[in-house]
Amino acid sequence: MPSKVSRYNLPTTSLMTTSVLLLVLPMVLGCYGSTSIPAEIVGDSMAPLFCGTHLSQRCPNCDFTFVCRSGKDLSSVQCPNCGSPFTPQGRTLPADRVSVDSDSTPRRWDVVAFEHGGKRMVKRVVGLPGETVTMADGNVLIDGIVLIKPAEILEQTRQLVFDSKHRNPAARAQLIADHDADIEWTNFRHQQNYPHTDSLPVADWPPIQDNSSYNQNVGRRLNDVDELAVRLDLTLQHGATFKLQRSIRKATYLLTLSVDESSGRYAGALTSGIAERTFSGTFNTTAGRPFEASISFSNIDGRVTAGLNENVLVDVPTKFGRQPISEQVNAPYLKFGFNKPPLGSVARCRIWRDIHYFADAAPPKFQLPQSLERGAYFVLGDNVAVSRDSRHFGPIKKVIGTVQK
Repeated sequence: MPSKVSRYNLPTTSLMTTSVLLLVLPMVLGCYGSTSIPAEIVGDSMAPLFCGTHLSQRCPNCDFTFVCRSGKDLSSVQCPNCGSPFTPQGRTLPADRVSVDSDSTPRRWDVVAFEHGGKRMVKRVVGLPGETVTMADGNVLIDGIVLIKPAEILEQTRQLVFDSKHRNPAARAQLIADHDADIEWTNFRHQQNYPHTDSLPVADWPPIQDNSSYNQNVGRRLNDVDELAVRLDLTLQHGATFKLQRSIRKATYLLTLSVDESSGRYAGALTSGIAERTFSGTFNTTAGRPFEASISFSNIDGRVTAGLNENVLVDVPTKFGRQPISEQVNAPYLKFGFNKPPLGSVARCRIWRDIHYFADAAPPKFQLPQSLERGAYFVLGDNVAVSRDSRHFGPIKKVIGTVQK
């Protein structure tokens, strides 16, 4: 659902930005027989993967680095990690230079250059000929099924929401200790752009929304985002159990992990309601050193996954064990902790939100669902909020080639 206007995304005279491809070699504009065509990006609709002229910023309060749009109206920027506003002070970076492979046939998730309305644009292919495309709850659906992004594409399109490595001493805490009879919890409270007090109940903590650090000073209504990926670098010793609880509007998931250092084995489970998926494995033991690993959890693209380091150990549909939670939670809720805190610790917490596709684009809107005929592709910009793409002008056919950085 659309929500409040981002506090730092102030209105500008033009919201929609076209990502145009300027081919550096004019002699090849009318001939696509060349294998590789050099080009330069203009515009922001594929940012931050491909950017026109942009700014590199470093937050003076938490030392977090990010890139953002450039422009004369950019009198202030806001850190996406700690929320601190500051005067732009980074250096201007030139537009990205890319090459276009004109011999390739577009595949799903490829970034392609194409012609439309006398202009050359760059977008990502999500729908292929013969498919029916629509959108719902921030996802793209193909023939009625939520499209699952490969790991590489997920990493390219997700947005970092929080990194505990970068702390702002003056900011209100985002990791908050809590205690119950069984476990010492750490709660994550999102705070970017929203004033709040410590006395607010969990159900009233501000939601994570689809604002982007790149789109500084771009005004629009924001959408709440439920789909998150979490990675925790943790240390765990024998006798302690790690727990991560993730609640969304329709379900609660609990991830647990314990280790046996004497045998070099770990065991865990993902549960929701009465459903459970267990996992186990071995690890190398070193005398005097506890178990160390990065544990991950995500509920993205209609799937719930959990894993250790780079290994996915559980992958189930989000409907797995789904039961309504007891209280209405207005925002995605996340907490983690240990039953014996001295035997476990988290060195770093990182949280990303999934890319959030929405169909309520400014007119002229191309009606969805859309069935694609032969030779037609449905394309979207990664920077959804400012992209002019198939949501506006429909499927494209005049593909020049795939884009490589």
